[in-house]
Amino acid sequence: MAFDKHTMGDEAFHLLKFNVGIGIRGEDGVFHEIKRPPPPILEKCIFCEEAFDINNLHPGHEKCFGKHPRLCRQCGFCFRSYGKIWSRDLEERILRAKARAGFPRECFMCGNDYNLLGCFYQHVCYRYSNTLEMQLLGNGFEGRSWPIANGIDFLYPNLYLNICLKCLRRLFSPHIEVDYDDQLLAVRELGDKLGKLPQRDFPSYIYYYHDKESIEWFLKLLGRLPDPDLINSRFGSFFQLLLKSGLLPEGSRRMQLGTWVTAKDGDLCFSLAERAIDDWLYKKGIAHKKEVKYPDSDMRCDWEILNRGKRIFIEYFGLMNIATYKEKAALKKKIASDNGITLIDIMPECDWEEILSKALL
Repeated sequence: MAFDKHTMGDEAFHLLKFNVGIGIRGEDGVFHEIKRPPPPILEKCIFCEEAFDINNLHPGHEKCFGKHPRLCRQCGFCFRSYGKIWSRDLEERILRAKARAGFPRECFMCGNDYNLLGCFYQHVCYRYSNTLEMQLLGNGFEGRSWPIANGIDFLYPNLYLNICLKCLRRLFSPHIEVDYDDQLLAVRELGDKLGKLPQRDFPSYIYYYHDKESIEWFLKLLGRLPDPDLINSRFGSFFQLLLKSGLLPEGSRRMQLGTWVTAKDGDLCFSLAERAIDDWLYKKGIAHKKEVKYPDSDMRCDWEILNRGKRIFIEYFGLMNIATYKEKAALKKKIASDNGITLIDIMPECDWEEILSKALL
């Protein structure tokens, strides 16, 4: 039944319009309660200082910034790349950067002075406190996006140290001449520092570091890492780059849907992600078996763990975008459930270390 002026009457429609809880009796004689929307939960955005209703935020906003976010939707969009590392310390650093945006900074790489006004605060939520800041900003920075150098926004490193936009962008120049062997060494250094195989998107790893020394080390390393777009032409492929850097053991094989590679304990893994998980289990001293069959089935799990006599299967579901693979994964879950087996399913985008730590440690 449509609730409009014709079916409800002017007075009832007026009450509903202004969010007053009312009810209405339908043609069937049943009284239907009309629920009014929840009262607004207003919060003041820590960045733009505008009031916003928490009820109206996108579900992904809470995932990034917690159940009671302190950023409005628009400012949250600007800081979305910080979602996985969001903390009160990061909030305070951002607010300090905002308060001192017009203050001069000395770049640790070139020694030149710069400030964050014309480069950092481009989005529409930034409030200029006086006309002097407007003059410093100038007319050349009227966009809504943040300056980005191949995946890194200009703000993040400047929360911990001083680097001008020119020097940051120079680190990503494909024209930087770096020795072939030194690029291999830089990739090896990054993998050793991470404790796992790096992905092709080298710049994104800056968000792994939250102190001045580590970020300074990473920025200097970026100038030696190969440009992602030139990897194939210089090394043959990203797989060959990892192999030549020494991060992959000899005998690793690149397959159509992944990489066959041996883990530290000798287990054969069918992707680089599998090897990382297997090495984690080995490091934590968790006994495990690879490729154990499901009950009454020829399908196999990635790992089986026995915990006080209870069977636990671990699956890394890395190809859920393929329909047949997704159907097979669903069947595995059903077989495990029917046989009282705990199945820990890991997806590529999840924090698998946290999941396994909670389940096994």
